[in-house]
Amino acid sequence: MATQQKSIILTLPATDIAASTRFGTALGFKLGPYSDSKWNVHLEHDKSFSIFYTTHVMFSKWLPKEREIACTKAVHEMIVTISVDSNEEVDALVEKGLAAGGTRGPDMLADGGNACGVEEGVKAADHPMPHSRSVLDPDGHLFEFVCFNMEAPEGKKDEN
Repeated sequence: MATQQKSIILTLPATDIAASTRFGTALGFKLGPYSDSKWNVHLEHDKSFSIFYTTHVMFSKWLPKEREIACTKAVHEMIVTISVDSNEEVDALVEKGLAAGGTRGPDMLADGGNACGVEEGVKAADHPMPHSRSVLDPDGHLFEFVCFNMEAPEGKKDEN
């Protein structure tokens, strides 16, 4: 028997499937095989990662009875981080997300990387940070795009 390729699928509740579809396809996701324009949309990044947006009615059927769907315009349950090949691609994806109904998200590395555990007083030249920007989809799910095109400073390269 042939083995099926493993993949990660994020299932997110959506208030407007059409808006979620516009947002996801603007970011380069392709319509997947499990899409039904009324109840859900399956958006593939590649064969190993996809997002499954589904209506609140359908999503709630999959939750334990005592659980509610989080209002992602008020709270966050996660950050969807997608790595890309260049700083320009980071910026272009955020702009496409904004044009497709998203809103600007926070600058996650704006403090020089301190949020990532970089110690106070460490110069950026000694600890290069990835280029990162974010955008919220129409339901408030936070998407971060990041380019890890950093070179280690001279004298700090791994010798292995």
